[in-house]
Amino acid sequence: MEITCPSCGARHNIQAGMLSVVCEYCNNIMKIERDEVVETGQKSFILPFPTVFDVGKYFYVIENKKSNDKLFGKNVEYISDKELYERKLKDYIAKLYVYGQIRYTNDGGFWDDWFVRILENKKDIDRNKNFVIKENEGLINIQYISKIQEDINHEIFSKSVGLSYNGYFIQEIGTASIEGFKGDFPFFVDNQDNSKYVDLVAQNTTAEYKIIGNNTLFLQGI
Repeated sequence: MEITCPSCGARHNIQAGMLSVVCEYCNNIMKIERDEVVETGQKSFILPFPTVFDVGKYFYVIENKKSNDKLFGKNVEYISDKELYERKLKDYIAKLYVYGQIRYTNDGGFWDDWFVRILENKKDIDRNKNFVIKENEGLINIQYISKIQEDINHEIFSKSVGLSYNGYFIQEIGTASIEGFKGDFPFFVDNQDNSKYVDLVAQNTTAEYKIIGNNTLFLQGI
């Protein structure tokens, strides 16, 4: 689907089903309603920070036994397509495409959620699924978006840390501000939003409930 930014006139090709788009040229925030572009009058900016990820780029997952990051039960490293070429690597576990980034801040600092699609992999993961890579102080955790529902009153947000919930233990409950975002998303995003979140853990996996706008996202580890 092709849309035109009403602010600068730039054209963007986005995947069907996307509801929020940030113009990569002028940072204008657009909403998509009934396939029409709605002007919000807002802009979104994210200060650059050293990372391998970037919106609109392809990345690869390779095995690295010295890394603390895990995917499919293996210690892995995330590298750019340029680094894959420079290191003359031919074997990789998965190929990713990053289509969105949201930066959160609270009293503990900031972290980024990178919204990705897994284009190629050796585990036959459904390519239609949307994934989120959480990058926090150099640590990376990948989960897939299991559900997006238009409801911000999910019962999980009334629970307490340490309680069990659907096979998980509630590890952390908190609130963060959305500092900025870029790319496009299958839900509405506003950089004035506060995001409630609940982190859960179970044996060898994680999960998270998160409010963005009028939606609750449920993320599950892979």
